[in-house]
Amino acid sequence: MSKNNSGHSPHKRTPSSPDWKRLRMNEGLNQAGLAAKVGVSIRSIKRLENGEGGPDTVRRVKEYFGLTTREVMEGVIAERIVDEVNGWRVVGEASPWQSSANGLRWQICKVRSQNAPEHFGRAKIYDISSHWQSGSDFDTFISRHARACSKIGVHPNVAMHLTSFPDPRDRSRRWFIDRWIEGDSLEQVVQSTKLELAPALKLMTDIASGLASLHAAKVICRDLKPRSVIVNQGRGVLTDFELAKLEGIQGTVRPSLWPTNVYIAPEVTNREPPRACDIYSWGMILAFIAGRREPKGRTDALQTLQASRLPASIISLSVRSLEPISENRPGLEEILSTLGKVAR
Repeated sequence: MSKNNSGHSPHKRTPSSPDWKRLRMNEGLNQAGLAAKVGVSIRSIKRLENGEGGPDTVRRVKEYFGLTTREVMEGVIAERIVDEVNGWRVVGEASPWQSSANGLRWQICKVRSQNAPEHFGRAKIYDISSHWQSGSDFDTFISRHARACSKIGVHPNVAMHLTSFPDPRDRSRRWFIDRWIEGDSLEQVVQSTKLELAPALKLMTDIASGLASLHAAKVICRDLKPRSVIVNQGRGVLTDFELAKLEGIQGTVRPSLWPTNVYIAPEVTNREPPRACDIYSWGMILAFIAGRREPKGRTDALQTLQASRLPASIISLSVRSLEPISENRPGLEEILSTLGKVAR
């Protein structure tokens, strides 16, 4: 089998149905074992692997392997990574490798706990092989997410971190696993769907609620953007806190590590940035939703918001959230109150 430049077996797509037999064998199960786990007969498993599975069998096996209906229909799971790390097995197709401006690479995939098969995780795998000279610096950088999540615990609008560890087979890789959240990023949702007013404001409320919990735990997000919000059945969940500021803890992110995007407040690179920098990002995200495109900058965002069909109170709130002087921006309490009144 050929390998890609990341050193792992590539993921292949096929127009046919998923290779159920391969998935079963990857789990180390025979047909009787899989039948017992999903509660069907051995004959039903044989029929499934011959392409004759009934709807109930498909549903049960799909849920056991953690597949989405789309994955089953499109047959995208014909061959998966046979990878198990520290009790977690990769069960879904990984995202392409992404890179930051400083060369740090990462990819995201779905994993399943071998000890508790009903539990799935969102694994973010970092490759810091090009940064060995400053390895400890990057370890601190990427561990911020886990530290931020640990301060929150369980919250419906903030990702729950489960575990993190260095890859025992490759010391240049770090694994960070959160509880799995089914859904696409807000960026993907807005680009593919025209959000109506109610669901759009519901998502903005969820984002504000998540920020409120972070601020209460003395965590400033600093890098809030549509790509770092996962939409799960209309619920917004904040994630990816690698650039978060933990108040009261020394150390910040070096300027060279900051990405360039329009959602970041102008004062965010200050050594002690105010919490209001997250309010600026909140306003820019609302402009992104209203215009269905990324704003070119603050002026463009203001024009988009003022020309939108949002309620007047929300337009006023969002315009104030983009004030250059952070002290002039509304607080999260006011934002949540205003959104609540509109929702009623």
